[in-house]
Amino acid sequence: MMHRVFLVPGFFGFSSIGGMRYFAHVHRVLGAALRARGLDVSLHDVDTLPTASLERRAGRLAEVIARVSGPDDTLHVVGHSTGGIDGRVLLSPEGEITATSSVLDAWRAVRPNVRSVVSVASPHTGAPIASFFGTAQGEHWLRLLSLLTLRVVRLGTIATVPVGALMRLRLLGSRGTDADAGLIDDVWTDVLRDFDPARRDQIQSFFGEVWQDRSLLRQLVPARMEPLDRALTDREGVAYGSVVLRARAPSGAGLGLRGRLHPSHQLYRTLHGLAGRPRAVAPRAPRLPLVQKLGEAPSPADNDAIVPTLSQLHGELIHAERADHLDVIGYFRGPDSEPAHVDWLRSRSNYDRAAFEATWAAVADFLAR
Repeated sequence: MMHRVFLVPGFFGFSSIGGMRYFAHVHRVLGAALRARGLDVSLHDVDTLPTASLERRAGRLAEVIARVSGPDDTLHVVGHSTGGIDGRVLLSPEGEITATSSVLDAWRAVRPNVRSVVSVASPHTGAPIASFFGTAQGEHWLRLLSLLTLRVVRLGTIATVPVGALMRLRLLGSRGTDADAGLIDDVWTDVLRDFDPARRDQIQSFFGEVWQDRSLLRQLVPARMEPLDRALTDREGVAYGSVVLRARAPSGAGLGLRGRLHPSHQLYRTLHGLAGRPRAVAPRAPRLPLVQKLGEAPSPADNDAIVPTLSQLHGELIHAERADHLDVIGYFRGPDSEPAHVDWLRSRSNYDRAAFEATWAAVADFLAR
């Protein structure tokens, strides 16, 4: 029996751009863990619509699943960030899906074969940071942060970012979210120029496409996600589980002046503050298993620099870790690994290769069950 695992990227996620794969590290670790548990498995990256509505993203997921699945396959959906919401929308009887009639017919034929939906750091009850990214200034920040992530992941370290851009990044960090759009655009230009022409064209094409539909930003605010979370019921016969993260609160203690001025640390402080903003909708209370896993009850302000910790729990708690939003898909400091793990958000959460492998081993156990 073939087990097919569909890996769904999150908000602004991509399957691959210019040789950069979103789930490159997850492929290696999760695939090996599932095979070690005796499963004949195939992992599939879902080429999602990065900033389109949940309905359109769910439709794309349905299309990919239907295209590659056979009638005897066992199917699993594993989504990082918004990708976990896509899986819930697709499977829920109340979920709205935008797709052609032929795609929907093909999807319904294989839908009974779906056995599990795993959400990893997903905003089930919303993410306050989406409200900021939906503003004019927030859009400039979002575009810059996404490009910087591509740059650092592709070339290995923030030190590869041009010196002029690093100086402007320090200035941006000191100004926080009040930085002017012109300064943000200057950093964008500096960083983009440092890509080779082919990748530059591909990245600009990617950003041009996603900027045409940013419906997802409006949907991810807590005031809209809280009602959706209540409306979506779990499909009978499908197991639902979640991986929950809480990053270390930003602090300059022990960093020294150079560490406190590091662009990545300053950007992390900004993101953590935005993600922990007071919510119009009260977050759900932590369940006892989550308190036991983390050693204490997370507060409403705790987050992974993108999604509040208390927003991430749905179904069975598979695993809980001190980690930031990108650590869990392999972007933590691990230069000796092959391929190297690159730390982008300097959250100092001490998430490492052992923690990464433990996280995805827990997911493998859940899927195998």
